[in-house]
Amino acid sequence: MSMLVGALLPIVVALGLGFLAGARHDFDAPQAAILNRMVMLYALPLSLFAGVMAAPRKVLFANLSMFAWIAGVMTGGLVVVYLVSRLVARRPAPVAALQALAIGAPAVPFVGSSVLPDLFPADAALAIAIGSLVVNIVQVPLVMLVLTRSTAPGRRTPARPKAVSVRGGGNQTTGNKAAGKMAVSAPPGAGATGAGQGAAGARAPASAGRSPMAQLGLSLRQTLVEPVVWAPLAAFVLVALGIGLPKMLHGALMLLGQATGGVALFASGATLFAQKVSLSPTVWLNVASRNLVIPAVAWGLMSLSGLGGSTTSLAVVTLAIPSASIATILAIRFNVATREMASTLFLSTIASIATMGLFLFLTHA
Repeated sequence: MSMLVGALLPIVVALGLGFLAGARHDFDAPQAAILNRMVMLYALPLSLFAGVMAAPRKVLFANLSMFAWIAGVMTGGLVVVYLVSRLVARRPAPVAALQALAIGAPAVPFVGSSVLPDLFPADAALAIAIGSLVVNIVQVPLVMLVLTRSTAPGRRTPARPKAVSVRGGGNQTTGNKAAGKMAVSAPPGAGATGAGQGAAGARAPASAGRSPMAQLGLSLRQTLVEPVVWAPLAAFVLVALGIGLPKMLHGALMLLGQATGGVALFASGATLFAQKVSLSPTVWLNVASRNLVIPAVAWGLMSLSGLGGSTTSLAVVTLAIPSASIATILAIRFNVATREMASTLFLSTIASIATMGLFLFLTHA
């Protein structure tokens, strides 16, 4: 238990410091958005590229059963949650995509690298590599595609407000009806990538005649030019080809890349103060799904298949890791469901001290 607390404490501290900075008015929501922009365009892509390149090719394919289970549950969980959110709950596509990412993506690189090696010395590197790859080259690109498609020219997305207004706590559905009626101004140059920016609405009439396929192609192009998408994809191709990254260059890339987790969580904390922690049924559903339902389903399926032992335990504990901060990073970037994502990240992290310990005990019993 002390090991879990030690691994999760940095997340809570970084979020708490951001929350304190917001309470002291050292950082407000627009400034948090600027910090988040630095993470999205520079720190996170560098971290993802160097992280994927550090995964040895032979390790990735050393245990195909482990690879298939972790990758299948993470990808399947993302798709199922998105479909349920869209078709059953009738949530807007961007919100459903972020909800699916918050539930389907465990914080494997950050929490897993601190916990799994001590619990599973032999195979921890494999689980960390698989989880990181699935998040970076499958889940994030799919969610980015939904986010960019929903804000692409011709979709009539209203312009982002230029002022910040916080009034109480409201129900958040989209970026323009944010919880607490909060509007975050776009940082300078935020429209450079053409994704999730207010200019999209202004260009709508010029592209209103685009066919669905043309709009999809535009969304794909907008997704692929995002550094957070193409950087890990490029690294995966290089690893598959057997091309490694010199140790000196890896250290150079990680100098800024190492700032990703701390800065992103700090910005999330400042955003969380501005919008307040949400204890809505949706947030609790997100936390329960991420921390309990996903690993329980994986454990049940693996048990039914006859797979047991350390492989099952490692996969289930990996999938019980709390929600990754990438959902909150993208929520701030696109000004969509920021309160829900930040609250889910915070509560999932706190609850995982108990839930990860529970699955560790059950699968070792």
